Parts: sequence; C-alpha cells; structure tokens
Amino acid sequence: MKLFNRFFSRLPENLIISNRVKEIHSGKYNGNEHIISVTVPGTVKRIGSHAFAGCKNLETVILHE
Repeated sequence: MKLFNRFFSRLPENLIISNRVKEIHSGKYNGNEHIISVTVPGTVKRIGSHAFAGCKNLETVILHE
C-alpha cells in the first residue's frame, strides 16, 4: 500500500492527462484524495470502470472532444 500512497502524493491536485494517452485503465486513480480536477483530452477513447472511484475531493472533470 505504501507504493500507492507515494504515487498518489506526487500527483497534482489539477490532473491533466497527456494527449498521448488513449485509455485510462480501471481503478487507475481509485482512492486518490489529492485530485480536485481532471482534464481529459480527446485522445482518450476509453475510461475504465472505477478509474476515479473514491476520489472524494474530485469536483471537476473536463472532457475534450
């Protein structure tokens, strides 16, 4: 579990997904309490189930076409 905590603590509060990303895998950010907003580029064609589940501070999701 420590590995995930260190990973999450390095993520910005305002997460901007790279335009090189095609898919956000299931559970990728599950339980991350640091994320407040997420910007997803149009290159992302699939967001897996529970990708952002448990992100209790997530307020804004911006989806670009």
